[in-house]
Amino acid sequence: MPQSQNQSANQGLVATHFRERVVVVVLGKAAEDIKGKPLNALKKQIQDELQKEEATKAVQAIAVSLPFPGKLELITGSKEQAQAARNNKKWIKALGEGAKAREASWFPLKVDGVTKEVLCKREGTGWEFKDDVLEIINQSNSKEGFQVKALKVHWLSLVSDKTTGSIAVYFDSGATAQQLLAEGIVLFGATAGCPHRFIPQIQPERCYNCNQYGHRQARCRATPKCGICAATHQTRNCKEGNLDKCAACHRTHKATDPRCPLYVKERERIIERHGRREAAYSLW
Repeated sequence: MPQSQNQSANQGLVATHFRERVVVVVLGKAAEDIKGKPLNALKKQIQDELQKEEATKAVQAIAVSLPFPGKLELITGSKEQAQAARNNKKWIKALGEGAKAREASWFPLKVDGVTKEVLCKREGTGWEFKDDVLEIINQSNSKEGFQVKALKVHWLSLVSDKTTGSIAVYFDSGATAQQLLAEGIVLFGATAGCPHRFIPQIQPERCYNCNQYGHRQARCRATPKCGICAATHQTRNCKEGNLDKCAACHRTHKATDPRCPLYVKERERIIERHGRREAAYSLW
């Protein structure tokens, strides 16, 4: 591997290990309580609160930051310390009303060329995952000295007649994701896929069955609505050609058109909730 690629890989690994040590706290009303408080005083307050409980006594408050309004980040000494701080929340409550810690960061990979037959049920559309899909991934890729734990998986490819597609797999460890990237392969039973770094886009959640916002196809019990012409059939079965009509807002465009006013409204709402700057960055 060229030296520049080696340096890039090492930088990525350092950044990954750093994120594993971070506890993210959404402050809620507590944001007003700590507004204007010097960071050194805030760090001392947190360290003092951590020291009060046996379960968090060993947690080191290495540094604190307030990267966005209403959000605090505590950098601890290790991944294990960060998890201990998340599990024992008395120090968080001491910050003020409404303060809550987010779950640990997940580390996603985009995996191309995944054979759906191995991971999916035969009934329905054939694209719904088996109940033990995470176990299949974990067992296929774990080996002595390297234990894989996948936490979530979802399709990136749309439902179609294709036998393969791309998925996103979220792992509990950045080191795991980095190792699979380095090896260049993720196994799924007897088959495999090619992993890539995954940068999630903050997009509105749209159902591919009814083409409405706010839920996914797997939970939809509504009558199908075409994403091309808004008629009562699946999008893949559309025969209307160029007759565009949005199933969500009923205007003359496809449901996938990013200019759809409902899409724009939903995206603005999501970006507002997550923070405008945060929306532009990868998870790891």
